[in-house]
Amino acid sequence: MNRLKLINSWSSLLTRLIMLSVLWWVLSVGDSSSWWIGLPAVLIASGVSMRLQPVQSVNWIALLRFIPFFVWQSLVGGFGVATRAMHPALPLTPDLVEYPVTLPNEFARVVFIYMISLIPGSLCVAMHRDTLSIHILDSHSNFLAELGILEQKISTIFCIPQQPLSAV
Repeated sequence: MNRLKLINSWSSLLTRLIMLSVLWWVLSVGDSSSWWIGLPAVLIASGVSMRLQPVQSVNWIALLRFIPFFVWQSLVGGFGVATRAMHPALPLTPDLVEYPVTLPNEFARVVFIYMISLIPGSLCVAMHRDTLSIHILDSHSNFLAELGILEQKISTIFCIPQQPLSAV
């Protein structure tokens, strides 16, 4: 078991080094002369991130499958809000709903909270222990079911055993 933990730690460190190196490369517009400061910055940021955020199991296939979902939901969300805003009657039925989060992992919860804004007309406004307060623009939508689907996708990405949708 310790061997597996060591492999996961090295894998996580390597992933962070690669991701932060790519980020530095993009920010520096590929300027190779910037690496004299970029390399120490990437190494320090990777070390600090390992200390602050423990090793996280990630299902890379689920993450890749999430990308088209993310893009599509972003487009649908933007179109939905724009349509409501431009409609002459302004068809809004705002509400503040409570949603019980089943994700046990703190990092997965943070990702879930950020992704909530993908759902058209929604925004997480507060978190109280295991419950989120979410502002929505349309209380007649199938919002809670959409949240359950999103939470399951996040749990799959982070290799967390899934809760049945009916429990949401």
